[in-house]
Amino acid sequence: LVAEVALSQAAANEGFGVDKSQVQQFIMNEPAFQDQGHFSPVRFQQFLYNNNLNEPQLIEQLQTDLLINQVANGLQASAFVTPSQVEDYYN
Repeated sequence: LVAEVALSQAAANEGFGVDKSQVQQFIMNEPAFQDQGHFSPVRFQQFLYNNNLNEPQLIEQLQTDLLINQVANGLQASAFVTPSQVEDYYN
């Protein structure tokens, strides 16, 4: 939990962000909340009940998760290589 808070704060400080519309879009497209390919309010409410959450709690958690994933995806997509990797490639 401490690492999650630190990562989300660092991400926010670096200009990363997730707004409520992004969270809404995630919820609408999440297969766990769908029935026959469409968003199901019943499945959504069942998920909240089964996980002892309310909607604001889930939205807050998803904002944090999506923010951390945004940073992780940015790092994975970067073209970062170490000097030893460059040396190994050319030798």
